[in-house]
Parts: sequence; structure tokens; C-alpha cells
Amino acid sequence: MSQDIRFVSHIGLDGDAILLGDATLLTAEETLLKGRHNLLNMQAALATGLLMGLDLQQMIDVVRQFKGLPHRGELVAESNGVRFINDSKATNPGATLASVKGFANGRNVRLLLGGDGKGLSFAPVSKPLSDLVRKAYVYGACADDIAGALAGQVELARCNSLEAGVAAAAAEAEPGDLVLLAPGCASLDEFENFAARGDAFRTQVKGLVA
Repeated sequence: MSQDIRFVSHIGLDGDAILLGDATLLTAEETLLKGRHNLLNMQAALATGLLMGLDLQQMIDVVRQFKGLPHRGELVAESNGVRFINDSKATNPGATLASVKGFANGRNVRLLLGGDGKGLSFAPVSKPLSDLVRKAYVYGACADDIAGALAGQVELARCNSLEAGVAAAAAEAEPGDLVLLAPGCASLDEFENFAARGDAFRTQVKGLVA
């Protein structure tokens, strides 16, 4: 087992590539899942599989083809250089920040935030979000709380609903932007659950880019 551990310890990341020693196993461009956090998950999965004695090439083939689960960093559409990502499962501010960090490429995120805040504050994540979010579109029961926490850090747009936020973000998005639903809140003020919220986002986006 000690030999296996030493072998696995050579699996690392170099930019957007997963390496085994000096050899490239997989690059981000080869995968359907996007975001650096997903690349880190792939690295961990490959290392775990090697410890279990699984075939490396078979694991790589599976990782390349894995589309991920709905509402968890799901690429809904890409149109005119703008990507639309459904991360409705991001139901607290920490999850929102992780999502933004995973998908951002510079300050290019148009972020949809809102719902039932469960008493959690966005103030602790306001500064790191300001470095990556071009504009936040806030809606729902805790819109006032979110706007207050992000004021002065992130450009804000107040929206009457998620649907209105999606429409505004899509209308203002430019090539290279990312419209990201990572609401940081529960969904129960407007939807039955996070899945229904993600479904609504997906349906609307596909109608907008059709």
C-alpha cells in the first residue's frame, strides 16, 4: 500500500491539466464538466481510484464523458460567447463563492442571487465576490439583505423575480460573460425546491437562446 500512496501522491494539477508525474492525464478542455472546482474533484477521484486498484485509462475515459448532475454546475447553453450555468444547488453564500471561483475567468460573472436566505449573511463573501462578479441580479425574499451586504462591492440590479433577473442578465451579457445561477439561498419563497428553481432557469434560458 505504501508504494501505491507514493504513486498517487504524484497526481497533481498544473494549470488546467491533471498530471501523473510529468505526464498529462487529462485537460479541462477534454471534459464536459467545467470549473476548476470540478477539475479538483476529478483529480481526487482519479487518485482514489488508483488506490483502489482501478484501471487508470478506463477512469479517464469515464471522467471525459461524465456530464455531471442537474443543478450542480450544469452548462445549460452557450450563445454568442455567453455561457449559462445552472448551479441552483448552491444554497448558501459559501457555496455561491465556491461556484463563482470555479467558473469565473476574470471579472466576467453575471450572478443571480436570491430566495430564502435562512438568516445567513453575504457580508463575509462580499469582497471576494467583488473581484469576480461583474454584476449581481438580486431577487426574492432576502433581496434587501443581499443588496445591503454587497452594496459598494458589487454592481447590483434589483429584480422582481428570478425570471426577471435571468432576462436582465441575458440582455446585458457580452461575449465572454457567464450568467450564473448560484443563488446562495433556499428556493422556497418562489419554488418548491432547488430542482424546480433550476428547471425554471433552464427552460427560460433555452427559450432566450433558441
